[in-house]
Amino acid sequence: MDSKYKSESKFDQSTAVEIKPPDALLFEFLPNQKEIYARIEIFNKAPQDVMLRIKTTAPKYYVIPYEKERPITTTSSCKIDIQMKSDQSQLQHRLKDKFLIQIVEKQKYDAAPNDESRWAILLKEQKLTVSLKRIDLSLSQQSQKTQPPSNNKQQLIGQSRYLQSSDSGFNQQQTNQDSNIKYTDEEKNMKSKLDSLIQKHKEQAKLIEQYKFDINELQNEIDRNSFIYDLEKKKDQNDQPEENIAAALRDKTGIPLWELFIAATISLILGALLNRK
Repeated sequence: MDSKYKSESKFDQSTAVEIKPPDALLFEFLPNQKEIYARIEIFNKAPQDVMLRIKTTAPKYYVIPYEKERPITTTSSCKIDIQMKSDQSQLQHRLKDKFLIQIVEKQKYDAAPNDESRWAILLKEQKLTVSLKRIDLSLSQQSQKTQPPSNNKQQLIGQSRYLQSSDSGFNQQQTNQDSNIKYTDEEKNMKSKLDSLIQKHKEQAKLIEQYKFDINELQNEIDRNSFIYDLEKKKDQNDQPEENIAAALRDKTGIPLWELFIAATISLILGALLNRK
């Protein structure tokens, strides 16, 4: 029993779990391929079951299918195919992404009171970067490297020139691809600015039309009020003709109308008396 305990105590925990790849997560892809995958393999060499957690700095660009509550049993392995959701025109931006793989013992995981303390004591932790590989270009280069050697000097010179031209063509293609990515970003920025200007122009045009409508409404209101005022003025003039006549007489003689009426009455009475005499 003591020998068994000593053998377990001498077990190296640093190599208890092996993670492949060790440093970079390789995404291989073909031209115009929509789904791009990379594989992570985890080998559990520890004498106990372990739990796995995978984290990334850009979670919205990746699909990581694994059961978080399912342990990796002792002396077994686990394979996880990670899918990248980024468009091929934006693949260069994914090179800055990072992955973090954490391993803990299942016993400590189950005994922890909360999720934060479950991952406090790690059995293994490994960071991975992202790398990209075009399958068509790599296969062509591999076929060139595996060609059988020839004793013919002319063939060796021709192969050397072909490899140089292929490398320069690959570099030129990579440069063109980078410039196309930058040009695409500039086009998107210019398009967004143009869309913003068009939207502002439409809003200003709507405001101008609203101002024109309000001005027409005000002008119509002024015309209606002016027309009503003229009608009321004419009506008042027709309803008071006597006042207009009295005012006209007063303006001409300078004597009020009632005084003229009294004077005319007195004149009639005096004229009648004189006729009787």
